[in-house]
Amino acid sequence: MPAAYGRFRPGEGSCRLLADAPGGWLNGWVHGYRGEEDGYPAWWHDPDGPRQEVKVFNSPESPKIWAHLDWFEGSNSPRRVVTVELSGGQIVKAN
Repeated sequence: MPAAYGRFRPGEGSCRLLADAPGGWLNGWVHGYRGEEDGYPAWWHDPDGPRQEVKVFNSPESPKIWAHLDWFEGSNSPRRVVTVELSGGQIVKAN
């Protein structure tokens, strides 16, 4: 599952990259810090950091879209698996 904190979220500049994929968005939270790096939104995971809101894209097609999202993000934005708490209290792993 992709977890988005910036431009991939619905209504943001790069949401078109997920617009045609089947699935839906869930509300959730991760721990870490938000900021900016090289003019783009950035996020640094820290299990002891403050709770940050994210959107989680839940789709059976997620594995098929990773290559395109990785290409779009570039080598300076490697994916990492983090723990996300969904709004219903469920804990999931997301990228």
